[in-house]
Amino acid sequence: MFARTDFPHQKLMLRESILEMLQFAQSGAGREVILRLGQRHRLLNVKPAHYAMWLDALCQALAKHDPKFNGDLEAMWRVAMRKGIEVMIADA
Repeated sequence: MFARTDFPHQKLMLRESILEMLQFAQSGAGREVILRLGQRHRLLNVKPAHYAMWLDALCQALAKHDPKFNGDLEAMWRVAMRKGIEVMIADA
């Protein structure tokens, strides 16, 4: 899926999308952005099952790079990200 990916650009897009997802989870703001993100991912053939794998990978990366990461933080990340993921896959 990432054969022709511009990884410096992808890194930026990942950062922005995580910030959007966190903002949405916290306040509900930016729903339209999350919907567009879901549409874009569907065009790229991202399936609902891929989001669970992505969330697992995100939590693994957080655990690896944040010495303060723990089970409580993981649960909070998962809840926050799932709110946006549910919106993204609603029309899938």
